Amino acid sequence: MATTPMSRNWALDLLRLVAVLVVIWHHQLGEEAVKSCLGLWQLTTRGGWVGVDLFFVLSGYLVGGLLFQEQVRFGSVDWKRFLIRRGLKIYPAFYVLLAVILVPELQSGAPRIRKIFGELFFLQNYLGGLRDHTWSLAVEEHFYLLLTALVVWLARRNPPQPDPFTAIPRIVAGVAVACLGLRVLTALCSPDLLSGPFVWTHLRMDALAFGVLLAYGAQFHGAVMRRYLERGRLGLVAVGVLLLLPAYLLPPETGILLQHTVGYTATYFGAGLLVAVAATQQVRTPPRWLGWVATLGAYSYSIYLWHMEVTYRLFRELHLKRDWSPWSTAVCALLMSLVVGVVLGRCIEWPVLWWRNRVFPSRTGANPGVAKV
Repeated sequence: MATTPMSRNWALDLLRLVAVLVVIWHHQLGEEAVKSCLGLWQLTTRGGWVGVDLFFVLSGYLVGGLLFQEQVRFGSVDWKRFLIRRGLKIYPAFYVLLAVILVPELQSGAPRIRKIFGELFFLQNYLGGLRDHTWSLAVEEHFYLLLTALVVWLARRNPPQPDPFTAIPRIVAGVAVACLGLRVLTALCSPDLLSGPFVWTHLRMDALAFGVLLAYGAQFHGAVMRRYLERGRLGLVAVGVLLLLPAYLLPPETGILLQHTVGYTATYFGAGLLVAVAATQQVRTPPRWLGWVATLGAYSYSIYLWHMEVTYRLFRELHLKRDWSPWSTAVCALLMSLVVGVVLGRCIEWPVLWWRNRVFPSRTGANPGVAKV
């Protein structure tokens, strides 16, 4: 049996940090400000949305790994405990953020009820949200529920055996084809909707499913997976980066059909190659400075949650009202987002997780940390 795919290593932590950094950079000043900044600025901000797909693959890998590991060790999955633990990981910090957002929203005199409802019940990606980034949390929540039901069903459907999940590769392939087909159909039928529909769960969950496939390979075919990865580790990293680059290099005028259809497939495949290489990285002590930087990845969920408040409430106003340069505004906002995320992660997220681990301890003893999973 392969070593658990949940083994923590600095390479995965570093990927979490990279994912959140490119998303923050992408969201800095808004589309109006970015359009006025040509050249290198547009190039570095244009493709930051790939960070979300990297998050999706990481989430699928980590959450799928938890479920597979529990099934292997105990012959069953305590799905109630699992979902309670996931809820305590996601909901407390999110609802604190939502309370902060709702105060000015309710004081405005014309609250957007539909969007408030969407935020409250994690339907932001279908009903619209009060912030531009919370839709990804809805996609992940929907996927967690579907994945848990699938794992429990497969385990009960198959008699006791070392690997009751042999159907996972076929299911993931089916999800990939179905999501791609639905994206193409949506793009052809609604070319004027821009990226709006492409936050729907049924159009984006293939990235999470690909992460689950990687977790399945690491858990049940770890030796084979490592052997193939080690033969061409650097080449696979290069291919992964190349698959992510079109998001930065191709202008938006390339059209919906490319970016929002096969573009998403290529992006999560590239992100998956990076995750696979990082996940099978032999545990070595990194240079001290790199290890310190990688530990910031443990705060990626809180950083991701709060970065839009930092951007919208503070630094975007400074840029627009005080005529700060885009670069100075973005760098300051990026650094402040990291500080705010770390501080609030310590104050809100970590105490809840400490209580969770005492009251609802993991059956496997695995601790995926406080990354966005």
